[in-house]
Amino acid sequence: MSDIYLPDRRLIIEAKNLGDLAESYRVRQNIKTALAQLLDYARFIDDPKLAVLLDTDVNDDIRSLLYYYGIGIITDAGYGIFEESWPDQVSMQQPDNRLSY
Repeated sequence: MSDIYLPDRRLIIEAKNLGDLAESYRVRQNIKTALAQLLDYARFIDDPKLAVLLDTDVNDDIRSLLYYYGIGIITDAGYGIFEESWPDQVSMQQPDNRLSY
């Protein structure tokens, strides 16, 4: 069961609190957990939109990881305002994963 589901948008949201995590390793582990949860829940909704809700912004590496899988990021900007960013809103340059010999 997801943390939040908005049926009118077919949006599944997994919330994670990262603010109290001092180590970047633990932040990455929480993000990977959210990623796995969203991918698990997505199979129950036709053409779902997926996002993580975070209490703080993330670095470019984490953002790239989520965008790679089509997952948006919603951050709490305070005072009841939430900012959304989606992979299709930015120009993502895929890393060159080819090996050269």
